[in-house]
Amino acid sequence: MPVASRRRPATCWQFAALAVILVATVCMCGPLQAQDDEPAQQPAAGQGPLAAAVYATGWALDATGYHPAILIEVENAGDKDLSGQLIRFQAMFTDRRQGQAVRAREEIRKSLGRRHRTYVWLQSTTPFELPIDTADWPRMDVKVMYRIGEVGDEGTCTLLISDLRTQTTSRDDALVEMSKIQPFSQTTPPAYYRSIVRSTNTAPSGGRTPAAHRTPPKPLAAPPASALKPPNKHQTPDHRSPLLSYVASHALPGIGDDFYDFEKQFGLPASTDAKSSGWTWAMYKKEQPALTIFTGSKGQTGKVDVLIMSIPAAEAVNEAAVEQIAGALAGKMKKQKLGAPIRSVRYLPAGRTQFVTRTAPGYTVSYLTPRGSDAEANTYVLILSRLPGALDAFMAEHSKRTELLRPLATLFGAG
Repeated sequence: MPVASRRRPATCWQFAALAVILVATVCMCGPLQAQDDEPAQQPAAGQGPLAAAVYATGWALDATGYHPAILIEVENAGDKDLSGQLIRFQAMFTDRRQGQAVRAREEIRKSLGRRHRTYVWLQSTTPFELPIDTADWPRMDVKVMYRIGEVGDEGTCTLLISDLRTQTTSRDDALVEMSKIQPFSQTTPPAYYRSIVRSTNTAPSGGRTPAAHRTPPKPLAAPPASALKPPNKHQTPDHRSPLLSYVASHALPGIGDDFYDFEKQFGLPASTDAKSSGWTWAMYKKEQPALTIFTGSKGQTGKVDVLIMSIPAAEAVNEAAVEQIAGALAGKMKKQKLGAPIRSVRYLPAGRTQFVTRTAPGYTVSYLTPRGSDAEANTYVLILSRLPGALDAFMAEHSKRTELLRPLATLFGAG
């Protein structure tokens, strides 16, 4: 006779097993749900139109101590022309061990069309006292961010994140180092990519069309604007110019430096003139690239107080390129910021002449824009001086009484 089964009450271990199953189910479903929702919850990456083509980091040394610094060649990789727009950069240098952070800020408003580039130097104002052994220097990370225009935190974009190298540097040293590095460009594949393309082109797979006959992938970036239209006054400096490449890759002497420094760079002067009362002038020449520099020292101290350089327009496509060369020749005062340009037009025997002058606390830059299309007139005449006074009046006086500067006299109305 069958016996009816009895329902036994749940024991403690059964409750425990049920609890384990519930917890496991929640733990499994939780992450899956979060993973499904993650793409919708993630904000857009803070990548704006600017890109870091090349950069160099290190510690800059001055009278107050060592400062973490970075030089970046910034490229406008976006679709819009950013010329004339205010761009604020900030670099945050963070000590990995102590968590201490120092900052550097820089603002620019330059000609920056699509695929054009410019340099940004960020150096912290906070000095560090470092030991002799670089192994004991703090290990730091650097994060560079920027904002375009008058925007708040929502407009902040990240340019790069890197480590700070334990070596001393300066803006000139960084320029030299960066000139040896091929900038990244989507239109110029890196070496490893080119090697892969070559290997696939030479090794066809069985049963398939040989890779050599396949259509190569199209580049992701459009060709530079300079390849599509002739240069104009709004175009950024042509870094392929021999003179600009030379300026960017060498630490040049400038105003305030000794004649000895110019001899080290350019060799013995092609000509000198010590006949002018209280002044010594020297002319240095270089064949590759072709350049001529006049240097003047007041009081026969050997220190260059005035520097004059003639720059063919083919070597400097616009005024920004001329000012880049002027910055390289500013000597120890190149970190001083120049004021806004002041323009003036004169009608001289040489024709209509436009002067552009920019002044810093310790020196003045002035240059004459090209006056015609022929080789002699289609040049910029760049003048740097650490002496007070108007440079056009100075040049008119000294080009008239100094034989070495006589070829420049007509340009300043002294011919």
